[in-house]
Amino acid sequence: MRLRTINLIFTWMVNSLVYHGLSLNTSNLGVNEYVAFAVSGAVEIPAYLLSVVAIEIKFIGRRISLSVCLLVAGVACLSTSAIPPGAALTSVAMIGKFGISASFAILYLYTAELYPTNIRSVAMGTCSMFSRIAGIVAPLILILAKIWTPLPLVIYGSVSVIACLLTLFLPETLGHKLPETIEESENFGRKSDENNTSSGTNGVYILNQDGREEKEIKENGGVNTMDYVNPSFNIQDENDHGKRDSGVQADLPE
Repeated sequence: MRLRTINLIFTWMVNSLVYHGLSLNTSNLGVNEYVAFAVSGAVEIPAYLLSVVAIEIKFIGRRISLSVCLLVAGVACLSTSAIPPGAALTSVAMIGKFGISASFAILYLYTAELYPTNIRSVAMGTCSMFSRIAGIVAPLILILAKIWTPLPLVIYGSVSVIACLLTLFLPETLGHKLPETIEESENFGRKSDENNTSSGTNGVYILNQDGREEKEIKENGGVNTMDYVNPSFNIQDENDHGKRDSGVQADLPE
């Protein structure tokens, strides 16, 4: 779980860094900056539409879609180092913006599916927080263009390719039951968890009612009801052959 979290935090930071960096770099592409900025925003529409379709394709899923989008963004950014400013550079940069926009859209859903219910909101908030830090750093990297003009885009491309490779170590979530406990999340995607359940306790308990005093069924407005007097419940885990007395007694009205 720790390594997976570090992996996701890095991927979130890369997405935010490259997304904001490419958006702010539109004025340095050698074309009309207003047109470049408009195109930069327009390419996000097909990127989001494509991501919605790709993540639902069975043989692609979330992981491959995310990895490919990051690879497209990375290769496009790295390619800009050999292209002079102008329409060609703008076109390649927009391909990079397309890839990182689709990646960002997939990452929101993918991250939520990798964490169990009880810590999902905290995990999403943590990843989002680190991505905002990367967003703050993004414009500062653009200053490195004073050293070498393509250097900012080379940095964006390099970290995108690294994130692309790291996402391949994450499990696929398409068609799988979402984890509900931390243990299920840690076992998620492992070969030992072929049935999509955790190898240990899965959070489902069997309630055995001992010492139950059953009374006759009464008719109450056409609905059958059954009264119990102070039932005692023993909680037994599905994978535990023994019983554990919870010590809980409930007083129910007769």
